[in-house]
Amino acid sequence: MAWLSVLLLPIHAAAFQSIAALKPPQISRKNSQLFVPTRAPLVDRKATRLSSVAALAPPGPAFLFDKNTLAAILAGLGTAPEPAGLATAAIVNSVLFAPLYLTGKLESMLTPAGVAHSAALGTVLWATLGWQGWTLCVLYLLAGSKVTKVKMSDKQALGIGEGRGGRRGPENVWGSAAAGCLCAIATMVWPEHRNLLMLGYVSAMAAKLSDTFQSEVGKAFGKRCFLITTLKPVPRGTEGAVSVEGYLAGIGGSLVIALYAAAVQLVEWQRYV
Repeated sequence: MAWLSVLLLPIHAAAFQSIAALKPPQISRKNSQLFVPTRAPLVDRKATRLSSVAALAPPGPAFLFDKNTLAAILAGLGTAPEPAGLATAAIVNSVLFAPLYLTGKLESMLTPAGVAHSAALGTVLWATLGWQGWTLCVLYLLAGSKVTKVKMSDKQALGIGEGRGGRRGPENVWGSAAAGCLCAIATMVWPEHRNLLMLGYVSAMAAKLSDTFQSEVGKAFGKRCFLITTLKPVPRGTEGAVSVEGYLAGIGGSLVIALYAAAVQLVEWQRYV
């Protein structure tokens, strides 16, 4: 499936980086007679590799083409989240969106307007938080869409199912990602607070996926639902209702985002342990 390749980006990146990090021993001439293998001096291999690949990047304003970002992509996407040029982000985002669009995957998750707004969101995220921020949002979209369609026929029969068969429109895209998107943009305005703002981005996405899991699982499997303001029993699907099943699912949804963010270094989990 096309979307699976998107989620495997971190694995591909790590593999490319490991391969690119390999460097053969240098050969030096000694006394103009013999070639003797010598050990290369200790250098920052990643910096050397990126600088050499950066020379291949097309010229242009930094706002459009960021040579460091293009070099990072060509050298294996790097390891830590780094900002990209806007045009670079738009191109990469379009290339990665294309398989999902052509196979109809996006149409099953988003309305046509939702696709356009998601493309804009994806471009902003790649431009500010690199592939890590982009794939985190894709993970949210995939997981949220899947859980929304759990027992969809039963929820629709009760009149509590999401409209449009669970497909997201622009209002859903920005309702879910506006806070995170603002944090991502703010990393470019206040780079000295980048780590804190990336934590804000991850927290916003974790909160939204938790809310989606809690709502959809609660509507599908909740046995006893209570109104959060009065704790009185209410039917499933009531606005503001909570259930044990939904609450546990919400914890699981937030953990999905948090663990992935830590795995791709959007957040340094050791700092908060």
